[in-house]
Amino acid sequence: MLAKLLTQELRTAISENNKIDETPSIIWKRGKNRITVIEGDLFKFGFNNRGKDKNIVVIPVNTSFETHVTRKFEGEPKPIVSATSIHGQWLTRAEQSGLMNLDKRIQRSLDIDGIKPSSTSKSDNTKTQCYPIGTIAVIEDKNCIYYLTAISQFNQNNNAQSSAEDIGNSVKTLVEYHNSHGQGYSLYLPLLGTGLSRAGLSYQESYDIIKETLLSNIRLIQGSIFIVFPHDELTEIIL
Repeated sequence: MLAKLLTQELRTAISENNKIDETPSIIWKRGKNRITVIEGDLFKFGFNNRGKDKNIVVIPVNTSFETHVTRKFEGEPKPIVSATSIHGQWLTRAEQSGLMNLDKRIQRSLDIDGIKPSSTSKSDNTKTQCYPIGTIAVIEDKNCIYYLTAISQFNQNNNAQSSAEDIGNSVKTLVEYHNSHGQGYSLYLPLLGTGLSRAGLSYQESYDIIKETLLSNIRLIQGSIFIVFPHDELTEIIL
C-alpha cells in the first residue's frame, strides 16, 4: 500500500515538473490597460473562445487579402496562400467552422472604412486590387472578431515580400484601430514577419519590434493586448 502511494506521488511530481509554464508575463500596465506576453495556440482565442466577451485575434495576410489556400494536389506553379501559414491555417479553420462569404465580407469591411486600393497585383492568378501595408479588414464571428492585417505583398511569383519597417507600421496601425474600434475587447497578436511573409525576422526580432511599437504608443492602448508566442518558443526570448 505504501509503495503504491509513493508511486502515485512520484508520478504526480513528474507530471507537475513536465507542465509548460503558461504564467503570463505583464510587460506594461496602467489600470486595466496592459501588454502581456503569453504562449499558446492563437486560434484557441478565436474559434475556441468560450468566454463571455469576444476576443480580437490578428491574422497576418497579404495586401490583396487572398482567400484561396493552395494545396499540393492542385499542382499550382504559383501557389497563393500556404496551408502552413497563419493566414492559411485561419482560412482552413474558417471554412471548417462555417465562416462563409469571406471575399464579400472583406470587401464590405474595406468599403465601410473607405479604404481604396493603392496598386494592382503583379501576379496573374491573384486578386487584382492591392491595399496599403497595414490595412485591416474586420471579420466578425459569433465568438471572435478577426483583424485581417496586411503585412506583406506578393511579387509576380506569389512570393510574399515584407520588411521590419512594414511590421512596425502594421503594429502601429493595429494599436490605433483597436483604440478606435476595439470596444474594450482583448486583442491577441501573433509574432509577425517570422514566417512566409519573408520579412526574415527571428522570434526575438519580431517580439522586439512589436514591444517597442506598442510601448511607443501606450497612450493609445485601451484594454489588454496579448503577444502570443507559439508553444515552446518563449523560453529562449529576452522579454
